[in-house]
Amino acid sequence: MLSNVKTDSPFYLRGYQAIDKEIELIESREDKKPFIKGLFALEKKKRAIEQDQTIERTQLILESTLLADNFFLNSKEFSAASASPIITKFKYKKNNQMSMINLATIIGLIVGVFYVIISNAFQSHKVRRKKD
Repeated sequence: MLSNVKTDSPFYLRGYQAIDKEIELIESREDKKPFIKGLFALEKKKRAIEQDQTIERTQLILESTLLADNFFLNSKEFSAASASPIITKFKYKKNNQMSMINLATIIGLIVGVFYVIISNAFQSHKVRRKKD
């Protein structure tokens, strides 16, 4: 015989025996990690934070400089810097091609206007010479 289990109906309609058995199965699980939603992503973030060596490397670099070796180790009040990986991100200015095109267009228009004015001046000068 085939059993017809409907998943559309609410769980409580299956009866208290089915619910008790389901609770018993859930409580008897030894490894509950696979049943927790989003646990893998959280563990991945935790591992990334634990393995981040940025601060240790920065401290090592600061301690290995020549100035720190000779002068600043004797001074107890010296503080070289406050290093934070968030602050040390660089932002590069992108080359905007539209501004370059606009600048070239304006310069081209100015040169064109001057060319037309000068060529008209020469033509009118030639016309006057021919009339005279």
